[in-house]
Amino acid sequence: MINSLKSISKFTLAFVMLVVIVYGQDPHFTQFHRIPTYYNPASTGQDVEHIRLTGLYRNQWASVTSPFVTQSIFFDKQVSKVGLGATLINNTSGDAGIRQLYVNGTLSYRVSYRNHQLASGIQVGLIQKSFDPSKMTFDDQYNPDQGYNPSNPTSETFSYTKLTRPDFGVGFLWTYGKEKNNRLHPYAGAAFQHINQSKETFIETPNIIPRKLVMQGGVGIHVNEQLDLIPMFMYQQQQFSKELMYGFIAKLPMQERTHVEAGVFHRKDDAVSAYVGYQMNSFMVGVSYDVNVSGLTGGPGAFELTLTYIPKAKVKSKPTPKKEKEEKDTKPSSKTNEVIVPLDSDGDGVEDKKDACPDVAGVFKMKGCPAKVKKVIPGKPTGTHHKKAPTKKSVIPVLIPVAKIVEKPKVEIPIKTIEPVVTTPIPVIAPTIPEITEIILDSDNDGVPNNVDECPYIKGKLSMHGCPDSDDDGIADAKDPCPFVGGKKGGNGCPEVEENVPVEVPGGNIEFATNSIDVRGIYKLDIIEPALDSVYYNSNYKLVITGHTDGEGDATFNMNLSQARADVVKAIFIKKGLTEDRIITVAYGETMPIANNIEEQGRAHNRRVEIHVVKTKKQ
Repeated sequence: MINSLKSISKFTLAFVMLVVIVYGQDPHFTQFHRIPTYYNPASTGQDVEHIRLTGLYRNQWASVTSPFVTQSIFFDKQVSKVGLGATLINNTSGDAGIRQLYVNGTLSYRVSYRNHQLASGIQVGLIQKSFDPSKMTFDDQYNPDQGYNPSNPTSETFSYTKLTRPDFGVGFLWTYGKEKNNRLHPYAGAAFQHINQSKETFIETPNIIPRKLVMQGGVGIHVNEQLDLIPMFMYQQQQFSKELMYGFIAKLPMQERTHVEAGVFHRKDDAVSAYVGYQMNSFMVGVSYDVNVSGLTGGPGAFELTLTYIPKAKVKSKPTPKKEKEEKDTKPSSKTNEVIVPLDSDGDGVEDKKDACPDVAGVFKMKGCPAKVKKVIPGKPTGTHHKKAPTKKSVIPVLIPVAKIVEKPKVEIPIKTIEPVVTTPIPVIAPTIPEITEIILDSDNDGVPNNVDECPYIKGKLSMHGCPDSDDDGIADAKDPCPFVGGKKGGNGCPEVEENVPVEVPGGNIEFATNSIDVRGIYKLDIIEPALDSVYYNSNYKLVITGHTDGEGDATFNMNLSQARADVVKAIFIKKGLTEDRIITVAYGETMPIANNIEEQGRAHNRRVEIHVVKTKKQ
């Protein structure tokens, strides 16, 4: 009799579990923050640097009967604005071989406006539910004398033991800021799952999978460099079942890509959960345990383990800077083992055969002569004194272990014939070397010497002391609050409100890799296309494109690089049909940073091109 009761109880529990599977709800998890794509497809790829691959194992209800065991794999990846993901969940329970299998793919798309991001997502997949009748017991296998006898045949039959149905869901997610950039990083989202309500039937009574509503929210709080707090909640409702779970996580950064975190969660009217996690480089493990407080079950609670693989995105190899490339071109050839050194008597970088003033140091732009200084003719008297023509120096071959220096063919003076020449110094009145240097140095070639140029590395105007004034309002760009919109002469640089003057429409920034002029595809949609739409059909609008770099490297090289970046973006607009006369480019180099140049994150923001849509006066 006792054995019969045990067998009947076994049958009853198996039947109850079958009913739960057929008419019940989806599996739930404690570490919901580690598997966001399961609850909301819009979170696919959110805050993912490269890829995210998570394995999950959950064991619960061990004290009631054979436990519910769930094994899951979650994958997602971010590609530009698009998130791609896949999910596989296998949920088994009881001695009856009852199983739920979820297989789906997720797709999300996000748009950004300043620090706000809005994402939408869809989920498409299959749900398969099955059970094994051979592992179940039925009442006609019992007899009054012997009790349960597994060899007794049963008359129970089932139309189906396995069902596979399509499944669809949608979701929306809003986030603000970036996890590592902003002190507060809030988020909120909602999802609707099983929206098609697929029909499924194991027994005569028809059944559909009920729709499920999921709402979630939270905020990342950057307290200081040693502590981040993340309070969060999740609410889900499916048919008659409701679940509210809330709690917080404290994250303790240790070093780059390594941190420890711990938290506490409460599932209302059900359980209290403790959670700990540890990340080291590309791997993160999380462990949680649920302690039942509802009184429905006793004994052990639910144990959950997650393991996440989050590799760092590969950094593209940096292109060889122009200067390094030029240096490589001047290296001696392995075949000839020779280097030809051109003759440059005055050391100004212009070889004698091209130097209009071979005996006076000058600048390349003036063909080797000093800027704004009359050519000095050797032997010609200057003022009331006479200056002896400097003697042209000879180039003497010098042996180098790795290269043979070939002197200029025209100068062939045997070493033996060189004798020291003793001459009597003649008083000469001539500019000193520092005075010549101050006059001839003009790094940006704008006609204003460096010693009086307030912007020595930016090509500007003489009236602005060498600084640019893009809108010609008499105020240099660096001091002008509206550098691309002409203001009233003598004003503060911005137009007066009451006048019908240009109004600048903000565009956006395109960021570049180090030493790169490559425009990545994401910016073509986010910034270039909206700016093009603003000006294309309106002749009163123009584009002002400004190029910038970080503070690393040589200032002159950075100036040329910023101009190249502006020209590349300009070429994109021209290719899309905008005429060249409606585009203005300005190069600022490293002189106008918007973030610090100490950390890589700040330098990345400074390596940029700014696009300004400017409305001009009607003619």
